[in-house]
Amino acid sequence: MVPSKEKFVAKLLSWHKQHYQEFSFRNASDPFHILISEMLLRQTRGQQVDKIFPRLIELYPTPQVLAKANIRDIEDIIKPLGMRGRARQIINVARIITEKFKGCVPNDWNSLLSLPGVGKYIAGCVKAFAFNEMVPLIDVNVKRVLSRVFGVNPKNEEALCQLYLNLSPRQNIRKFHYALLDLAALVCKFKNPKCRTCPVRDICDYAHKSSS
Repeated sequence: MVPSKEKFVAKLLSWHKQHYQEFSFRNASDPFHILISEMLLRQTRGQQVDKIFPRLIELYPTPQVLAKANIRDIEDIIKPLGMRGRARQIINVARIITEKFKGCVPNDWNSLLSLPGVGKYIAGCVKAFAFNEMVPLIDVNVKRVLSRVFGVNPKNEEALCQLYLNLSPRQNIRKFHYALLDLAALVCKFKNPKCRTCPVRDICDYAHKSSS
């Protein structure tokens, strides 16, 4: 069974109107704020980051300010995340942006990937959310949803990236991406997915095979 891409997107976005998870960092528009939020979100739940992100950005709103921060002060702020080592990393990123990129977050792949702790996913989020570029944003959660619904091999990165680009509305890639993340978090979980309440269950390859 190959579900209709248009039907999947329509059902997903319709469901998301009632199940959008409101996090402070999701409203960020400044490239630096987006970059820092994605670095904090790595292997961390959104609810945890939401507790510390507003204060961090209020105290250190620019790369120039964060670059001069005392590492212990940053460690204290991000302590609830349980990964204090990230404090040094985000300070280093702020320093590089300040010194090498004149205080502006770069928007090309090589420059973004040269920043400590920034991989393809984080770089992609910056390009998509800050610079409105069409980029496939594939993390473990998106991979799980797309591979289950469309029956794509989760190891086939190329196929998943192409599928993501084919699905994503060009007007608002952020809205589509957050819908995928929220579906993964609330319904399409790694263990014990809630297929019975899933908005795309009738067109999902995984749900179809599980019920047969």
